[in-house]
Parts: sequence; C-alpha cells; structure tokens
Amino acid sequence: MKWILLTAVAGICAGSFGLPMKFTTKWRWEHSWSMFALWGLIVLPCLIAIFTIPHLPAIYSNSSWTDLLLVFLFGSCWGIGTLTFGLGLSYLGIGLGYSLMVGLIIIIGSILPMIMAANVKLLAPKCIAVMAGIAVILISVVINSLGAVIKERDISSRASTNQTTKKTFLKGIIICILSGIASPGLNYAFIYGNSLTQAAINSGVSSTVAANAVLPIALMGAGILNLAYCFWLINKAKTWRIYLHKGTGFYFFFTPLMAVETIGIALFGIASANLGNIGPTIGWALINSVAILWANILGVFTSEWKGVSRKTWVIMVFGMITLLIGICIVGWANSLC
Repeated sequence: MKWILLTAVAGICAGSFGLPMKFTTKWRWEHSWSMFALWGLIVLPCLIAIFTIPHLPAIYSNSSWTDLLLVFLFGSCWGIGTLTFGLGLSYLGIGLGYSLMVGLIIIIGSILPMIMAANVKLLAPKCIAVMAGIAVILISVVINSLGAVIKERDISSRASTNQTTKKTFLKGIIICILSGIASPGLNYAFIYGNSLTQAAINSGVSSTVAANAVLPIALMGAGILNLAYCFWLINKAKTWRIYLHKGTGFYFFFTPLMAVETIGIALFGIASANLGNIGPTIGWALINSVAILWANILGVFTSEWKGVSRKTWVIMVFGMITLLIGICIVGWANSLC
C-alpha cells in the first residue's frame, strides 16, 4: 500500500508543476519553461542521483552503453511528447486532442508494458482488474474532455466554431499521435533502465532509492531538447531582455518550483520499481490519473472554473469521480495475487 500512496504523491507533484506559471505573467511561456527545463530536467535530477546513489560514475561506467543509450533516447522521447502535447491541443482543441493524446499515453505507457513483461499472465485476476481500472480511467478522460470543451465555451460566452481544414486536421492528428506515442517514453526509460537500478542495488544502495540512478540519464535528453526549443523561440523573437523585465526578479526563484514534477518522477521511479512485476503498468496509470485529478482540483481553487455553467460543473465532477473510481480499482488490483 505504501508504494501506491507514494505513486499518488508523485501524481500530485506532477499535477502541481504548472502552478508557478500562473504567477509569471510578465514572461512568455518559453521563458518560464526554460527555467523548468534547466532546473527540473537537468540540474535537480543530477543532484538527486548524486546525493542518493554513492559511486554513481562507477555504476554508469560499468553499465552497458546500449542500456544507457536506450534510457537517454526514451527520456528524449518523453521530452518531445511534452513539447508536442501543447501543440496538439492548439490544432485539435481540448476535446479531441486531449482525449487522443492522454488515451494513447495511458494505453501505451500502461497496457503495453504489462503485455511485454515476463512471467505475467494477462488473464490473471490482478491483470484483469488493472485493465478494468484503466478502462474506467479512459472513460473519465473522455468525460473530462467533454467538460473542458463546454467550460471553454462557457468562459468565452460563444460556441466554438470549427474552421479547421482537412489539411490542418490531419496535421493535428499526426502531432497528437506523435505526442501520445512519445510521452510514455519516460516509463520505458525506467523499464529499460532497470539494469542501472540493479547495479545500484548491487553496489549497496537501498532498493528504495536505487531507481534514482536512472533519473539523470532519462531526463537529460528531455531537458536539452526543451531548453534548446525555448532558447530557439526566444532568439527568434529577440525577447532575451524579457528575462530582466522590471518586477520579474523573483521569477528566477519561483519558476524552479516547477521542478516539483522532477520530485514526482523520482517518486514514480521508486514506486514503480517496488510495485512488483507489473509495477510500471500500475505506476504509470496511477501517476497520470492522479496528476489529471489534482490538476483539475487546483484549477477549481485558482478560479479556472469561475463563470462556468451548472451543467459544466456536473460533467466535470462526474468525470473526476469516475477518474477516482478508476484510480481506486488500479490501486486495489495491486493487492491481488
């Protein structure tokens, strides 16, 4: 049960990371995101690994280059997924775009690892219960997407008119599929980084924190990609001076708080490694689901839902209750034999 609770905490961290951006209004998106990429994806993962994994350089030097490369590439895929997620929403909207991407992220990141895992009987009660929980979670994603679409209409006080051309729609579909396929790369980085985890354990590191050996390699690629993209946008628009706008000095201390997601990722890696042979499946389903649930709750408290209709509230509350049921089913499934 403690690993399930740890995964839930990881989901809360992941669902909270965007909160500081609500207060960095004098910066553009790329300025805030660059700080997250630097501190959250490059600096903090290295610090966590250095302070929790003794003899880290030796572990890496004795590891297979193939394993290190796979972890790096899968982490980079996750970095691509984070960038294309927002782009997919801009092309297809919250309804279709969000449903398609989150659906793929959960399916590819949760169900496929269970199918690929050794010594796993897919028709065992535990696996059936996990798949049932994931199915409920996917239903909640559709409900929440519907509620989000109606919310946007309520706030804008006008129905959304879809002027998307077939060419743009196809491009949006491709981007959303790319994001949905790339984003689960983080889970696969931990799966294929299991050799690093085992090497850390063999060197005397506690199995509780051994998965932290994967963090720097997995997130370095994502950090470099995200940072490079942000700097490219800033350089293209010639907006470097925005970093120094009057009244933004505290942003440099505030935006690193977005690295709370990195703490969530570290907790996810630890929990996933200790949840048994289908830990990656259970962990991935839970961290994403709890993150969605918590982000919606934070949205309520930060006035994102101010001015929406009663109908929208009912749909969103129903969606969150459905999501909570799915989370409980997956958590309960882990207790089955």
